[in-house]
Amino acid sequence: GVVRRIHQRLEEAIRQESEAESKTFREVPERLFRIHKSTVERNDRRCEQVVRDLLGRLCEKYQVRHGWLFTPETPMILRAQFAYRSRLLEQRLRIDQRGIISHVYQSQRAYVAEDTNRDPLYVQFLESTRSEIAAAVVVPGPGHQRRVLGVLNLESDEVGWFTPAMREEFEVDVQEFALPLFLMDSVDDRDVTQWPPCSGPQGWRTESMLKSLCDEFVQYLSEHRKCGSLSATVWFADWRQEVLWALTTNGYDYEFLTQALPMESFTGGIAATDRGFVKQTTPEDEPTFVEKEKARSLGLQRITATPIFTPRGGCRAWGSLNLYQFEIAEPERLPEPATVAAFAHFLASVRERFEELRDQAACIHLDSKMRVSRHLSPCNRGPGALLPVLKDLLCEFLAADGCSIFMADEAEEALNVVTSTGIRDERIELHEGRWVACRAGSDDLPLKDSGRESVLSFLYWHPGVALTINAPEEFRRSCESLPEAVSPQCFGGGEREHLTPDSAVRRFLGIGIRLDERTRIVVRLVRSTNSPRFNDGDERLLERLAAFCLQQEFWCRMTEHRQAETPRRRKMSRESGTESESSLPCSEITRSH
Repeated sequence: GVVRRIHQRLEEAIRQESEAESKTFREVPERLFRIHKSTVERNDRRCEQVVRDLLGRLCEKYQVRHGWLFTPETPMILRAQFAYRSRLLEQRLRIDQRGIISHVYQSQRAYVAEDTNRDPLYVQFLESTRSEIAAAVVVPGPGHQRRVLGVLNLESDEVGWFTPAMREEFEVDVQEFALPLFLMDSVDDRDVTQWPPCSGPQGWRTESMLKSLCDEFVQYLSEHRKCGSLSATVWFADWRQEVLWALTTNGYDYEFLTQALPMESFTGGIAATDRGFVKQTTPEDEPTFVEKEKARSLGLQRITATPIFTPRGGCRAWGSLNLYQFEIAEPERLPEPATVAAFAHFLASVRERFEELRDQAACIHLDSKMRVSRHLSPCNRGPGALLPVLKDLLCEFLAADGCSIFMADEAEEALNVVTSTGIRDERIELHEGRWVACRAGSDDLPLKDSGRESVLSFLYWHPGVALTINAPEEFRRSCESLPEAVSPQCFGGGEREHLTPDSAVRRFLGIGIRLDERTRIVVRLVRSTNSPRFNDGDERLLERLAAFCLQQEFWCRMTEHRQAETPRRRKMSRESGTESESSLPCSEITRSH
């Protein structure tokens, strides 16, 4: 009987503890759900305002009094969600019924009715309408398919106001609606793991979103769990380089936003533990805890840490979550281990979903901007005008200080700068839109240089895989971690120790793209050492954007005129008896030039 009572008391204690943990689990998601809902609502309001402004600007450009944007309400119903100077909101149309809007939605092609009285598809909305134009807002889908997000329709009171000659320009104008409509359509306010990205250097970055979540979690623990003064740091583990760094923090470890922490540290040990492991300790009890003197000076008393694994699983964590407690009034007030582990799992899910949505949004934004730029090009859609646009977009998406795009074929001994911006390399003249050969002794360009290979030449010989180098000493390990299917000529006899980084003062992210059997592109993005490090999410985004540009044939269109330009210029140089600077061998161009 005594043993039974002891078991009953233990079961009751376990049940009460479980109920307390369950209550904590409910409280944290409820708080985050409210924050998530308000964030999604702000995103929707911002996107709706952007759509209204675009619609008003378009109606003003074409000088019409009425305009509508129809969006899918159900698989068979289109609804007039936005209107310009019209009360016909909430107008609904069946996709399979007769009408210009339904026809454009199904065909994904713009349609012009010069005279609505004679048009077989026209269905009257307003008695005053005499001319109409409509185009679909389409975004890239799987493969070469495209998905319709809406149909924009403008109506005029004058016959012949819209003509077939305006169709192409109107289709381009309508693509400006793609990104805001995609963000409104794709973000579900009921899914707390789905957070919307937004345009701008900070809006595309995962770190900004993770920081806002950590701020709310720390505030919850401080106010409702009475855990005192707290700070949270999300660490990223780079297993290739055997280092960690802070993705985001709200009160401690600021120096590790740019500096690396060795894997043999306390945080590295946490990242190497199993899923669900939580450790609560003090800095003095951990021999591998770095900066103990700083911790004592700042009053750091307790640490709660847990690894962060991807939701899909995996044998290694992608990082860790560290909670730091300062000036604890009640020592027993520590964050519940189960709550910390649950929040770490939540962060992993949010990061994965955010980056999936961000990558899609970036491709849609790039597609829209490239289409607009191609139409507005002063060279009448000349492909060369698109390179600076792409370069600037890559800088925006990846928060880079500079971007350079190089091109070469196997018949040449150097990569040629076709466009560049941002941090300037003193060893290369970067001329917008010109081919410039490398200077002697440059690490950047040539493809072959006495058995020593640069980062760019490595990417040239191994296209399709993004490469990150956040410090000069990381280059060799980064190359060794890539797949084995690397061309032997990449290493000049296979001696990998001869590989040289292209700069000792920058962070580097690059990728090679193979256009055909001869021509290849190399993209290089750089950040200063004072900027955050590139991570695996940046690599995936760059690979996604490069593959998307290849699929949409952007690379081919942008470089086709340059492929024809070099032979022509060389022929002209031979006829004139002189060689241009860009056609000279690398060894003949001196550093003093």
